[in-house]
Amino acid sequence: MGKSHIQRAVSKKVETDTRDSSYRGYFRSMDIEEARSKKSKALGVLVKHQTDKAIDWLMEYKGFYDSPRIKGNDQIDAESVNRCWIFDYKEKHYEMYFHNERTTYFPDGESWGEQGEFVLIFEDEVVLKTTYSVEDDDYQRDRKISWRESSIKALLLSKWVEDIPEYVDREQAEIEERKKKDETIAEKAEIEDIESNLSLGDYE
Repeated sequence: MGKSHIQRAVSKKVETDTRDSSYRGYFRSMDIEEARSKKSKALGVLVKHQTDKAIDWLMEYKGFYDSPRIKGNDQIDAESVNRCWIFDYKEKHYEMYFHNERTTYFPDGESWGEQGEFVLIFEDEVVLKTTYSVEDDDYQRDRKISWRESSIKALLLSKWVEDIPEYVDREQAEIEERKKKDETIAEKAEIEDIESNLSLGDYE
């Protein structure tokens, strides 16, 4: 016995709904893949210009703990800051912070380690936010920024991507120049000291 027009309509609707649901699931999958691809591409830009390494260097070698210099702002509570570096380059203002450092725990209550949040503020806007881990040894306390995709909470690319490495190149060049000047001064002082306080006498 053939289907009535009502049964055929209901059957067609079920088939259409199933197909539409499948399409919606497909496009949702594409959306998340595109989003992840966009995040991966953004991180790839940082790696290409070595911005990640430049930021690592600044926080390791230039960051300071001098709390009177840490003013805080709308995005950062000065009391939560563990280390920071603030500078101007090409008439643009930069602020980098390690803050909100805390101990994390496994579900059983055992300590997993310490971590915090790294924030880069460019012209009063947060353009990079990720986590960092704290590593202790017998001599020092190291903080390592995480550049994993899963750790990145905010990343807004603009001219800072290329300007920060340029700034670091300039800083490193100045450090190297000062080092050479210090070495030259030290060598000159050593020569003068030897000339003044050492004589071979008859054994020239």
